[in-house]
Amino acid sequence: MAEKPAFGFILVAKEVTGTDGRTVSARNVAELRLARGQWPLYARTSNRRALGPRARVAVYVAGEALIIAMAVVEGVDAGSRRGLEVDPPDFLSPKASTRLRLAGVERLDPPVDLRARIHELEICPRNRQKWGSALLGGVRGLGEHDWQCLFRATHHRSRR
Repeated sequence: MAEKPAFGFILVAKEVTGTDGRTVSARNVAELRLARGQWPLYARTSNRRALGPRARVAVYVAGEALIIAMAVVEGVDAGSRRGLEVDPPDFLSPKASTRLRLAGVERLDPPVDLRARIHELEICPRNRQKWGSALLGGVRGLGEHDWQCLFRATHHRSRR
């Protein structure tokens, strides 16, 4: 049986190390990428080929368990063997194999607390204590039920 196409995707922001050895928080990494309207996808990122123009995405901050923004993929840039620069040069992050160009970025105020809703989602594993495993891989596809469950409440949204 063929799997249904995803209704939306969650992009996972993780902390990175700077060239000065300090840690850049996942929130700061996400905010910087959203301000630039670009998001890197690496060679082993799950679901990277499923993301195309007009795909809906939500930005999840690892460590905080919050979804802070939503956007639409405007375009997808494929990199060469050398990869694509997305993050600033003072981030020790690998070059991306693909770059998403994001449009219509909407900040969620308040952010969506994923921990409060994870048990209602179809992506939640049977062992509910291991819910974080649902977000491994950098990009998670969501069906319509899960998307609606996460964003059913009215949120005050602000454009970039």
